[in-house]
Amino acid sequence: MTENGTPEPHLDGPGKAGGGRGLLAFAVPLATAGLNFHGMADDAAPLVPATVAGFANCVAPADGARFVSVESSDPQVREKANAQWYELGRDLGLFGGTDGRFLVAVDLDEQTWPRARRWAVVSLADTWDVMGTGAAGVLGAGYLLPGFVMQSLGGEVVVRGDTWESEIGAAAVRHPHRVPVLRARATAAATGDDLYQRAAAKRWLDAYPHPGTNP
Repeated sequence: MTENGTPEPHLDGPGKAGGGRGLLAFAVPLATAGLNFHGMADDAAPLVPATVAGFANCVAPADGARFVSVESSDPQVREKANAQWYELGRDLGLFGGTDGRFLVAVDLDEQTWPRARRWAVVSLADTWDVMGTGAAGVLGAGYLLPGFVMQSLGGEVVVRGDTWESEIGAAAVRHPHRVPVLRARATAAATGDDLYQRAAAKRWLDAYPHPGTNP
C-alpha cells in the first residue's frame, strides 16, 4: 500500500502501452537518462494526471510549492541541477519502495496532439543524468532544458522540471490534492476533449473530493 492507502501501481504486461508504443520503446530512451524502466503504472490507480502534475511549476510557495534552481551560466550547472533535483525528491518523498521507484510521464504516441501521456514506473540506475542527457531525450526539450513531469508511486508528491530566463531547475508540490491551482486544472481536464486525461482527472478528483481529504 502507498502512503495514502491506495494500492501500489502494478506493472503492465509485455506488448503495447495502452495501444500506443511498445513498452521497449520506453526502456531505451529512459535508460539513456539513467532510469531503469519497470513497466507502466496501473491506469485504474487514482494518480495525479500527467497534464495536471505538469502545472506544479505554477503553484505558489504559499500553496506549498518548493523550487530549486541553478544559474544556466554556472560551469557546473548540470551537476548542481541534478543534485538539487535529487535532494528535492528525496526530502519530499518522491522515491519509494526498496529501490526508490517513482513515476515519470512519457508519451504513448509521439504523432498525436495533445500528447497521450501516461505514467512509467522507473528507478535510478547507478549513474543518471535527468537534467542533461535526459532532458535532451524524453525528459525535456534539449540538453539542460528539463521539462519532465514526475510523481511518487502513490501520488503524494509531484515534480516538474523547468527552465527560466537564466536558470534551470525543478518545482515540487507535496499533497497536490490540497492545491487550488492543481484541482482547478483537474476539474477542467475532467470535462476536456482528451478522453484518457478526462478519465484520469475524474479518478483523482473522486479519490480526493475535497482539498482537506486525508491522504
